[in-house]
Amino acid sequence: MLFSFFCFVNLQDEKSGILFQTGIKGEIFVKKKRALLILSACLLCAVTIFFIAGFKKPPYSKGGKTLTTAETERESAQSDVSKAENPVLELTPAILKEGSAVFSEFSVSELCKQMEQKKEILNDAVLFPTKTNHPVLDTLIENRFGKDLDSLPDTFSKAKFCYDWLVENTQFGGGTVNMQNMYVFLEDCDYADADGTVVYDAYRILLTGQGVCDNYASALTVLYRYIGLEAYIVHGKAILANGTLTNHVWVAVNINDTFYWFDPQVETSAAQKNDCKYALFCVLPDALPFYTNYSIPESCNAYHGFQLQSPMQVCCTLGTVSKATFTYKPGEVNAYGDVIQKISVTADASDSGFPITLSLNGGTPPYQCAAQAEYRQNGKAVTQELLPMKTVTDTVTIPFAKLQDAQIQCITVRTRDASGRNLVCVLTVESK
Repeated sequence: MLFSFFCFVNLQDEKSGILFQTGIKGEIFVKKKRALLILSACLLCAVTIFFIAGFKKPPYSKGGKTLTTAETERESAQSDVSKAENPVLELTPAILKEGSAVFSEFSVSELCKQMEQKKEILNDAVLFPTKTNHPVLDTLIENRFGKDLDSLPDTFSKAKFCYDWLVENTQFGGGTVNMQNMYVFLEDCDYADADGTVVYDAYRILLTGQGVCDNYASALTVLYRYIGLEAYIVHGKAILANGTLTNHVWVAVNINDTFYWFDPQVETSAAQKNDCKYALFCVLPDALPFYTNYSIPESCNAYHGFQLQSPMQVCCTLGTVSKATFTYKPGEVNAYGDVIQKISVTADASDSGFPITLSLNGGTPPYQCAAQAEYRQNGKAVTQELLPMKTVTDTVTIPFAKLQDAQIQCITVRTRDASGRNLVCVLTVESK
């Protein structure tokens, strides 16, 4: 740089002094001097820029270590979180797998803060312990959970214990429900509405360790009712990653007239077993907007306290003499879940007809009833509708006029109560 400055000054002296030459040689000399001047100026600028840059650290440098763009962005995000009042990682909810709902991940500090709030909420609940009244399931719950639950100090600890057990000891799966097995399991326990299904779904996952969302929700509901919490099954839909809806079942617990969501099935899928985040444990519905298409009133109305009721019965009276009584027994079902029972009755084939009286009781009224008669006429099977499907509260009388020149074979009465029990009564008619 000093050399360039010297040349620049020397050129100025030569232009103004006696050393400045004239003629062709002089012009050549001047041109050389000008080129040297330009070169020196460029060199001076380059050296100046390099010298100034030497005092600045390279981009993405920290502590002498060069950072990648991703690392820099991550540090920036962490810095923003540390400055926030509530250090929650605002992550976009992501779908875990097809058929499951979404799961939000929280920072450790937010999780601890929320768990303290959830503890206060659950410990403030008024408890009314309720068993299922199914001897097998109640014995299973008592043997597996009773001692541990009794040793825990408060409602929060007990609710968390049940939730943890499902997350840590079960997995999604188990296949479809065998209706025959379910009806056999419920044979001696006649529940109203959906209580029977909840009892069986809970029994399956507690026994096998496998189940779908129905099983998880049923098991948690049964366990929470055992503790004394007012828990309900909620049927609705969950939003998938692609924006579509899928059927889903979870649990709502009413605490001081406020409902809180619990979803151990999705938590089980999201958590790496012992790494449960409790993001779906005791959460207000507004905090989990990906649940939709549900009705809390319907969920509440579907629960009947696991109270057993008298089995549904249908008494059929033909005329004033022949009577037949059918009793719904869940173990006697076909592939469609229908209980089919047959009884032989005697009627006068020569009689032009007689009234048929149906008297219904037990189960869950009101009932739906339909009746038809089957004949053999000219060697062919012929049916006659006696009663189209009709709502009946207790008793209905059907006028019955037999077909001419036809031999009656049987009268079939189909009944269904409000809890979905199907009883098919077949009266095989024999001539006197």
